[in-house]
Amino acid sequence: MKKSENRILGGMILSWINIIITAVINIAVLGVDTFARSNFPLLSTNCKIRLGEFIERLEVLFMHYLVIGGFFKIFLYFYAAVTGIDDIFKFKNHRKIAFQIGFII
Repeated sequence: MKKSENRILGGMILSWINIIITAVINIAVLGVDTFARSNFPLLSTNCKIRLGEFIERLEVLFMHYLVIGGFFKIFLYFYAAVTGIDDIFKFKNHRKIAFQIGFII
């Protein structure tokens, strides 16, 4: 296997492990019925977490995580689209296409 294939496979395995651990925690805290009905079960789980009387309202941190994660996801998709179109059409300068793709997005 190539070095890049190993990294892709490793990233996929770590993502699967993360999803499995998150699902197990959500089912343990919420139960199967609430987990199945909830649109955002991790947010519901974070609402129920209370550590002592002073660490509460952890859903704010979860929402920050979602916003920052969404920003990086959009950035990576945008970068992949610009470099992919640049490779396909052999532009001399990728900055010319970046504005048009950004406008479409």
